[in-house]
Amino acid sequence: MDISLNGFELLLGLSVMAALIVGLIVYLRGSFSRRSQHYLGTKHQPRADRIKDRHKYRGLDVFRLRPTVLNLGMVIAIGTCLLLLSWTMPVKAEDAWSVSPITIEILDVIPPATNFPPPPPPPPPPPLIEEVAEDELIEDPPPPPELDFDPDMSKNEAPPLPAAPPPPPPPPPPPPAPVVDEGPMIFVERMPLFPGCKELGSYEDQRVCSDRELLSAVHQRINYPALARENGIEGTVVLRFIIERDGSMSNLEILRDQPAGLGAEAERAVRSAFEESGSWSAGMQNGMPVRVMMNLPVKFQLD
Repeated sequence: MDISLNGFELLLGLSVMAALIVGLIVYLRGSFSRRSQHYLGTKHQPRADRIKDRHKYRGLDVFRLRPTVLNLGMVIAIGTCLLLLSWTMPVKAEDAWSVSPITIEILDVIPPATNFPPPPPPPPPPPLIEEVAEDELIEDPPPPPELDFDPDMSKNEAPPLPAAPPPPPPPPPPPPAPVVDEGPMIFVERMPLFPGCKELGSYEDQRVCSDRELLSAVHQRINYPALARENGIEGTVVLRFIIERDGSMSNLEILRDQPAGLGAEAERAVRSAFEESGSWSAGMQNGMPVRVMMNLPVKFQLD
């Protein structure tokens, strides 16, 4: 139950409670004065006798109301505490603009290089030389028969060479490697990029543009919770999400939450920014799109 009182309502409640206490004191004092005159007969009786008669006449014993007065005092004290705790100071319009909603920090991590060149092949083994026995030696082949040479060059034409066989057809291309559904990666060669930043020149410029656009999108959609602002609650909320191969976001969750609705507000702003911005450029590893897990710290701070 949300009970909030302004300064006027708090002052009015305390005044009513003080008036009730004073009225109760006056009523009890007058009541015991009338009882004293009724039981003792005169108000000029010596004080020592009136104190002794307190044990004789139970109506004059003020201590018999002690439990009731203690309970009443406890109720009054609890009521006063509730009034003080319910006092809320409204935020002025000019003070509301001085609140810095968030400060978002993007962790820039340089991914490690993974495309190393393959190692050179090992050198071939030296040829094995075997000794051959003399009996196994192969005799030289006989010389070819001598051809008759005609001085007339027109008769010494070489026979035609046979036609070369056609080259074999090229082998078919290898089938594409099956896509293995592995878990999301944290470090890749090319991190996912915010929509509209892939058209820039270098990859470094694309990363700077992606971080800047993400900060702007979340900053425009976040609202500092009123309960946290009134109680001066600050802190950092850490979110985690996955950029899929098609550039969509999934598995948005809160890793580190803060009280007074800061975590829920940060999650709502990030989800709204992704829904309105569209699909991201997926992360790339070895030229293939992969799933990438990203962390986003959102810092809430009051000026």
